Amino acid sequence: LRGTQVSDVTPLGALTALRSLSLGGTQVSDVTPLGALTALQSLDLDGTKVSDVTPLGALTTLQSLDLGSTPVSDVTPLGALTALQSLDLRNTQVSDVMPLASLTALKQLVLTRTRPTGVEAVQRPGLKIRGGPRKPRPPRAGG
Repeated sequence: LRGTQVSDVTPLGALTALRSLSLGGTQVSDVTPLGALTALQSLDLDGTKVSDVTPLGALTTLQSLDLGSTPVSDVTPLGALTALQSLDLRNTQVSDVMPLASLTALKQLVLTRTRPTGVEAVQRPGLKIRGGPRKPRPPRAGG
């Protein structure tokens, strides 16, 4: 459904065996019906109008989630997604990623054009973080 004019995902809530869903570039803003898709492993919401990810907290088999370029600001509900391996939060309003510290399966976190706090709590061996807060550069010697 990527790139279509879809805005209402209510009918998709009945597809409980669905494993992959791409809604990127659609008009979707309410993902409440997707909370019933408990077999879902991959979900693309890139470029949608989704701001509340609370219903996604029920998707405990989810391995890949793309929330890039959405108005999402609170990722607390995503802390329950213990199978999540890849999370894209680029160009969002997320201000704190500390709730993601419990995601020990996470292998990739994209924070490009997002400046959250709590990145230190999430960092660990085996996790690749792209983007995020920049560390200040040390002054040049003899400049």
